[in-house]
Amino acid sequence: MNKKFILPIAFSFFSSFAVSDANAYDQIIRPYQSVRSSGMGSVRITTGEYDENFFGNPARVTANPTWRVQLPDPMVETTFNTIGAASTLLGGDNLLANVADQAGKNLHSRIQFTFPGAYFHTGWFSYAFAVITSIQTDVGIRKNFNVNPEATADVGPAMTFGKEFLEETLSVGATVHATYRFSSPEGFGLTDVLQGVSLSPLKSAGDGSHIDFGVGSTYLMPGKPLGMDFTLGLSVNNVLGGAYRNLDVKFLDSSQAARRQRRAYNVGASLATDELWIFDNFIGALELTDIGNNPDGSVFKLIHIGAEAEWGILIPRVGINQGYWTAGLTIDLPVLDIEIATYGEELTTNAGGLEDRRYALRLNMSI
Repeated sequence: MNKKFILPIAFSFFSSFAVSDANAYDQIIRPYQSVRSSGMGSVRITTGEYDENFFGNPARVTANPTWRVQLPDPMVETTFNTIGAASTLLGGDNLLANVADQAGKNLHSRIQFTFPGAYFHTGWFSYAFAVITSIQTDVGIRKNFNVNPEATADVGPAMTFGKEFLEETLSVGATVHATYRFSSPEGFGLTDVLQGVSLSPLKSAGDGSHIDFGVGSTYLMPGKPLGMDFTLGLSVNNVLGGAYRNLDVKFLDSSQAARRQRRAYNVGASLATDELWIFDNFIGALELTDIGNNPDGSVFKLIHIGAEAEWGILIPRVGINQGYWTAGLTIDLPVLDIEIATYGEELTTNAGGLEDRRYALRLNMSI
């Protein structure tokens, strides 16, 4: 055996005993990631608007400020680790050494569109429709040289409708999704790397399609606690279990199933006011989301706190997502909103295990 491989193999052997299951990568994969929500702690159950209707709380479709026709809205998300690692992993002949340089890091990217889309109100109901395309990739390189590449791609239409009751204090809604998913849930080990096996997620890819739906409601409490509107909300996503099996649409010959999107329960509360200090339209929220999407982990991974307000054409946001700080900003221009955000995503089952600091940009064009 070439001597240059002896030390890495020995390190991998002994470190494999030191790395426990608790440190395994186990992030929550979502079919949609809103830049607005990301900047304010990933709250969406009592605060979501427009595209957030589809995967947050469908009852919020009744709260969309006005009608909208969605034009192309490219969204990209990545990490500084990913940008810095690209040239390292792609360059040079010593793949093992290049991989070792990235040990302990997660290389993340996401591309997303919500186009075409339309949001409107009638005399009786509120509606939202869009074709949603989302591609997320993660390459987790552990310190024992095990490489865990994952890719999840979703595409399909979604339709949301909602209605207000009790003098517009109670809203209920539902979303129907028809989604095709491609995913690669399995990883690679040190032996595969040494043998020159491609790190492409196609190695263990599976696919499938389903029709599933979500339901939700919001309730505006009577009176104004602290002089603000106080709203409660709850929703259930993927009521049928998110198995991607009840539609006969597959494109791969593999018998591997697409990665399941578990049923998730969400609850939250928010306070809102038209004016707060120098800001307009302030809203702050506390929510518990993705209950059921992290079955073996801590409840602290499910806690989200966030706020936003308007200051002229600027809409700043702050929050806490899974124990990590978040921040965002929208520049509200005619036809175009420029949305940016950064947030920390927990890669293990418990909050505080391993943060993945992500940065997102969306060019949101609409009329």
